[in-house]
Amino acid sequence: MVSDGIRPVERADAELLWRWANDLDTRKYSWNTRIISWEEHCFWLERKLSSADCRIWFLVRNGLPVAHVRYDRKGDLWAEVSLTVAPESRGQGFAREILRLTAILARRELGVEKLIGHVMVDNVASVKAFAAAEYENIGSVIEKGHFCCVFENRCSV
Repeated sequence: MVSDGIRPVERADAELLWRWANDLDTRKYSWNTRIISWEEHCFWLERKLSSADCRIWFLVRNGLPVAHVRYDRKGDLWAEVSLTVAPESRGQGFAREILRLTAILARRELGVEKLIGHVMVDNVASVKAFAAAEYENIGSVIEKGHFCCVFENRCSV
């Protein structure tokens, strides 16, 4: 067990991830705002954990997960970044920290050159976290009906 640091998400973490995913603030800034059923979540998690194109890690503090980040390889050169901070752990800089701690890991394990995050402009906490984690705001797009900032990290090994 990791007392502090990064650890991979496991199947045994399904319930915790499901609770975080269905938090009202998490749903508010998700592409799909509806509540996720347990069955859907278990299917999704199994697919992600079994994929060579995906990595998911927790940031652990005092033995407890406080945030998770997911990287999905979308092409030969890049991966998309998604993250969630535990509802009770928000506002403590954990989003910035997990982005910084996992960027090089994601690049190495997925074999990509850059990491891209699409962040809804009204999700101020995430916009600040990506900027503080050395992601460059390279523009804006409409993504799934939402106006988003596009953040890019060209991490080096």
